Amino acid sequence: MTVNELLRELHRLHLKIHDLREEAERAPRRLRAAQAKIDAAAKVLQDHLEAIKRLKINIHQKETTIKEHEAKIERYQSQMKAITKDKEYQALRHEIENERMAIAVHEDQILDLMLQVEQKQAQTPALEGEVQKAKAEYAKVEAEVGGRRDELYAQLAQAEAELKQIEQHLNGDLRKAYERLVKAHGGAEALCELRDGYCSGCQTQATLQQRLDAAANRIVLCNSCGKLLYLSTG
Repeated sequence: MTVNELLRELHRLHLKIHDLREEAERAPRRLRAAQAKIDAAAKVLQDHLEAIKRLKINIHQKETTIKEHEAKIERYQSQMKAITKDKEYQALRHEIENERMAIAVHEDQILDLMLQVEQKQAQTPALEGEVQKAKAEYAKVEAEVGGRRDELYAQLAQAEAELKQIEQHLNGDLRKAYERLVKAHGGAEALCELRDGYCSGCQTQATLQQRLDAAANRIVLCNSCGKLLYLSTG
């Protein structure tokens, strides 16, 4: 293989490996994103149900308070039977009226709370549906990822094996330059195409001598980014 053919094939394989690895890494990110949607929908539902629970507790507390007011009324009414002085009798009547007014206020509040509970309970099925929708989406992503994962790893293993095989053709100064740049930049970033006289990485124009060297299958490094340059065609 000529230098251009060798570098071209190495770059192709490095790019393929990079893309396969990137896609493989996207799979768990997709799953995490899908799980996050489940968690978010479940949190909304949980907060919603907690709000209903708090409303019901509030209703129960007010019902208990009403019973306490009713007990006071009964006690005052019982006391009135033994009272002979009009002033004391009127005072108890006033207390009873205050208790009844307090009961009326709590009853109005209970009605309002019950309306809130009814409205929220009507919203519950939709929120439960959002959780189920998120779970279904997760299952769909999981199936897609699971089916694609094995294929990706198989393609990645094959590309890496092909890369090692091609790398065996490297020798001398070309091997040294290649290994140094791969170590410094990673495989896909170690090489650049010399396209229309320009480095495809940094867009620096190659000198006439560099273009002649590349055409003659000699080692050419970009004067700006230092990457290995190769011609796209023979």
